[in-house]
Amino acid sequence: MKILACFICVLICLGVGMAASWATLPEITHWYPTLHQPVFTPPAYVFGPAWTILYVLMGVNAGLVLTTPSPYRLKALIWFIIQLIFNGLWSFIFFTWHHLSLALLDLGLLWVALVLAAYYSYKVKACYIGLLAPYLAWVSFAFVINACVVYIN
Repeated sequence: MKILACFICVLICLGVGMAASWATLPEITHWYPTLHQPVFTPPAYVFGPAWTILYVLMGVNAGLVLTTPSPYRLKALIWFIIQLIFNGLWSFIFFTWHHLSLALLDLGLLWVALVLAAYYSYKVKACYIGLLAPYLAWVSFAFVINACVVYIN
């Protein structure tokens, strides 16, 4: 049951990632290169593999939380869904609509929702937070990059 739940949750997370890439890919070669970037922005080829790994870890976390009895399970799942919505929206806000400041706000809300999802995942089972830790680090880094892009553009 846990394996099936993890597999389905991974597919859902990867689906969000595919939708985000649908919004991102057309702009990567035309609009995005026109933005001034901070010097520490990773090269574009890093984002695809990094996000794929993060979506898999996120899905495994969600599947494990879903199948682990706990009074905190529902809160963990609700906050997970909320952060996943903010995650998917960011690419549309930033790349499709070119709203840099609104994208930064979305990332801030994503970060808060993710911290709460991680907290409640931890309450379900302490080791589950480890699956979200790399994602939290990446979102924190993305927030800094987005803030710099807003500032220098």
